[in-house]
Amino acid sequence: MEKKTEKVAKKSFLLIILMAVIAVVSACRSEENKALEAALNPYRILSLSDEKRSAFLTETEGKIAAAAETSAESAEANTEALWRIAAGYGYVAAGEFETALKSFESAFDKLHGLTSYPQFYYYAGVAAASQAKQSPIESQKALLFEKAIYYYNRALELSSTYTNAYYGLGVIYYFELGDADTGLEYALKAVGADPDHFGARYMAARIYVEKGDNAKAVEQYNYIIRHADKETAASAVRNKEILESDG
Repeated sequence: MEKKTEKVAKKSFLLIILMAVIAVVSACRSEENKALEAALNPYRILSLSDEKRSAFLTETEGKIAAAAETSAESAEANTEALWRIAAGYGYVAAGEFETALKSFESAFDKLHGLTSYPQFYYYAGVAAASQAKQSPIESQKALLFEKAIYYYNRALELSSTYTNAYYGLGVIYYFELGDADTGLEYALKAVGADPDHFGARYMAARIYVEKGDNAKAVEQYNYIIRHADKETAASAVRNKEILESDG
């Protein structure tokens, strides 16, 4: 009887230990998931100080390396890919656009394009466009702008109201490729998705002036003056005055 009781006690003890281990592992995974969720918030990462961003990138590269060791499992491969996305945000914020783009593209390869998050593609577009602007090699510059256009469009396929993707396309076509008509098209799409996207309104106004349609430019400036803060509206006030004095 005593031996039977002893066996039951041992089994109960082992069960308690097992449950404790499971609880610890679950808690660790829960904490890991929370950390990953926070890391995938681009606005949080972009707002980090230089010191905190450097620490974040060091930690994130460690997470990538750890996940890569067991990346044969699909769940771990996805985890590695998501940490690479987070690293991409950090490198964009640090101005390391080439490294950021490599990080995003490595993540996309591992995810096989299976993501429904437009911000992943948008920031890949930002990285590609920013790297293009820095490149002194015209052929490389052209290829990178093509990539940026592709990624902005991928973001819009996932969210047709992703205002900054429209704006990014407008900037590339107008300022970088000299295509005012397409630039205006995307600026107006950005305004259609978000009437208070003042950057897009300024770009639309500038293109209207180039086209000789000052009246439409003034319409854009009037909206900015009515709805933007004083600092943002200051240029609109000056530009409107110049156009009206020339008129």
